[in-house]
Amino acid sequence: MLRRFFRNRTKGFRLDRESRALTLSWIMKKDGHLFSQMVDGVLGFVKRRLDDETSRWLSQNQVIVRYFRHDWTFNDIAQADSR
Repeated sequence: MLRRFFRNRTKGFRLDRESRALTLSWIMKKDGHLFSQMVDGVLGFVKRRLDDETSRWLSQNQVIVRYFRHDWTFNDIAQADSR
């Protein structure tokens, strides 16, 4: 399930090798404390769920980790409908 989620380039995972920028789901930042005790933190968690070639590339290169923005308007709509 996570492997499939990380194949989503607009919400889960996007790697720009040229600029060495890795963009991850906003939830990885929001729940970042869950990864703090793991070896290599969130990056280590993600690498174990990628294809071997991408995981190897991330292990051999430093990247800037960024996070996708979350569109909270869906939450606003859901809350308005429940009233």
